[in-house]
Amino acid sequence: MDFLGQMFCTLGEIVGSPASRLEKPLGGIPGKKCGTIILTAEELSNCRVSKL
Repeated sequence: MDFLGQMFCTLGEIVGSPASRLEKPLGGIPGKKCGTIILTAEELSNCRVSKL
């Protein structure tokens, strides 16, 4: 696996973004542009955990 970069955020930043879509630049490699990452969140109406 290759390291592509890193970015830190909170779940609140993602959910609070317009359309729950957050786009941020990746960093972590000095002197190199690492690109961007796009994160989206979706609220599920029913997400119960069932035990077997």
